[in-house]
Amino acid sequence: MQLVDLASELAVSERTIQRHITRTNEELSDLAHIERLNQGGYRLVIEDGEAFSRYLDGHATSPAMPESPDERVYYLLNDLCTREDWVTLDTLAGALFVSRRTVSNDLREVEKRLASFRLTLESKPYRGIRVTGTELDKRLCLASTPLITDGVWNVVAGMLDAVYQAYRFDFRNDLELRMNLARHVAPLLVRLSYGLSVDNPLTEDIRMRFPLAWSMAVDASQALQQMSGATVDMAETGYIALAFALAIERAGSSPSKKNILVVCASGAGSARLLEYRFKQQFGRYLNEVLTCDIAAVASCDWSAIDYVFTTVPLEAEIPVPVCQISAFLDANDAGYVLEMLQTPAASCLLPYFSPELFWPHVEGSSKDEVLTKMLDAVGVVKGMGDEFKASVRERERIAPTAFGNLVAMPHPVRACSDEPFVAVGLLDERIMWNAHEVQAVFLISFSDSIVDPDSFNAGMATLLTNADAIAELLRTRAFETLQAILLGRIAAPEGNTLR
Repeated sequence: MQLVDLASELAVSERTIQRHITRTNEELSDLAHIERLNQGGYRLVIEDGEAFSRYLDGHATSPAMPESPDERVYYLLNDLCTREDWVTLDTLAGALFVSRRTVSNDLREVEKRLASFRLTLESKPYRGIRVTGTELDKRLCLASTPLITDGVWNVVAGMLDAVYQAYRFDFRNDLELRMNLARHVAPLLVRLSYGLSVDNPLTEDIRMRFPLAWSMAVDASQALQQMSGATVDMAETGYIALAFALAIERAGSSPSKKNILVVCASGAGSARLLEYRFKQQFGRYLNEVLTCDIAAVASCDWSAIDYVFTTVPLEAEIPVPVCQISAFLDANDAGYVLEMLQTPAASCLLPYFSPELFWPHVEGSSKDEVLTKMLDAVGVVKGMGDEFKASVRERERIAPTAFGNLVAMPHPVRACSDEPFVAVGLLDERIMWNAHEVQAVFLISFSDSIVDPDSFNAGMATLLTNADAIAELLRTRAFETLQAILLGRIAAPEGNTLR
């Protein structure tokens, strides 16, 4: 086949075709090579037919490099609309393995398509180009590009399934998360196939601010690596973590409806009036509104109550958040009530913690020593066997679970227990958990029986990133303090030592 015909077929320059041929010959090594004929044409010479067939089979599921002008335009639209930073033409040319001139030609068509969505392509010397416009217009533009292939959707499905297997949180039907991941994964697969990388200056901040999302992204990235055969670096993992952080936050911003108890000093009339006011003002956040007088509080069943709103002080210890309000629910009260109902109840975490799995004094000088002690103790209390221990250590080998804030969150790579639980170990001295100092270890076992996964997600993310709460827990080293943190109170006695 003649060089000019190859260039015409692929809509690139002859020089670009020659670079492709050189790179292909380097990659094929002893399997085959593209030979230049005396007449000026080229042909493929296969030297080891069996090995070459295996090579083709192994690359059958690899992401395809955009080749036609339309494919490159879709790639460029997707890349430019999903990035906030500047990018140079040389970087884009390298990613697409074409010349700078070819990219410039493709960008003319990109500009036309951007204009139809009220978007512009901004250019600055020494910085590069970027798309400017509203987020909505960028999303509309992305939705119009058919770049997301079946292969990309399959990779995203594998990533979400890996998260489900490890955490038992089902994002598989979250269309927005699937779209966000797919739009990132499509160009990512191309970058990985050519050994290209991106810079992510926010990687460490993402790891510290969104520890649960980061952990999910690590497991999702493992699935991506297994399906693509390429290594996902920390920068790419950070971008994937942002997609999970958004999904967790979005789920937490639409909390499940709450059951509340309204307590009045006496009299059914005032209680009924408050019940009516609550239903009228906050009905969209409420499942059931119960009422009682102060004398009946001691005999209440708290298992189905999320919050208590009372017009009188309550002296009894109550295992759910309590908010004192005026008898007529004035404007100040209403604002506070709304804030509480819009926030996932931290008390939803309480069933997963227990005094038997709380060790306020754990001795150990290394990650391995601390993990061994906690895993052995969990084995005694919960009857967890070698599978659980091996799965936790396997997850640590994939990527360490310390994220900053003196916290580590080890967990199995797959859900191993029938019942979910969180074991807490407070170390006597800080240790290095790979690259981070750690003094509070939250060993989590996920399972299918988590009642409200969205609230659990949001609650754990809030707890693990709350520096003041962790500092208070380390100061008092009391299970009562942990309960108080989850309920928005404070308390403090002492506990046992795990030796």
